Amino acid sequence: MFAPKLYESYAQTLSDILENQPELEAPFSNTVWAAVTFNANRRVWAKKHVDFLNLANGLCAVYSLGNFDHTKRG
Repeated sequence: MFAPKLYESYAQTLSDILENQPELEAPFSNTVWAAVTFNANRRVWAKKHVDFLNLANGLCAVYSLGNFDHTKRG
């Protein structure tokens, strides 16, 4: 809905990867995301990093569940 060409690109890329590497599985059957990470602990943190191979115009879905106080944690 928001970026149909980008969605189609993600869908085609994931389809190509799964077709060429059948030992891999998509994390969910109804998404074009190729990976997922759940941070389910209060002590989760990520070391400062740069993702050099990310798609510059790509999207990343970030969702906060539960009570979130930005003044206590980032």
